[in-house]
Amino acid sequence: MDTDRIKGGARDLYGRGEEAVGSLMGDKETRARGMVDQAAGKAQSTVGRAGEAVRDVAEQAVETGREYLGRGRQLGREGMMRTPPIGALLIAASAGFALAWMLQAPND
Repeated sequence: MDTDRIKGGARDLYGRGEEAVGSLMGDKETRARGMVDQAAGKAQSTVGRAGEAVRDVAEQAVETGREYLGRGRQLGREGMMRTPPIGALLIAASAGFALAWMLQAPND
């Protein structure tokens, strides 16, 4: 649990008590301070919940990325084992043929 949620909940609770005392005593200023503390506590608690939600989404994104990376590596290894690298073989053979043709001595 986020510290903002804890502090916000405590401030909201304190504000409720302060408002109740102000109502019982007929003190409008104390009651108003209690209402302000309640609003501030609820806002702080909301910030804490939002922060937790962002952290949860970020952690989920990292975990999903790691899963996809692992799957990609596995598929890459399986693909290399299943199919021979024909394209690379053709390029190497062509390069070897061209090099041999360029290096042969002219027959004059």
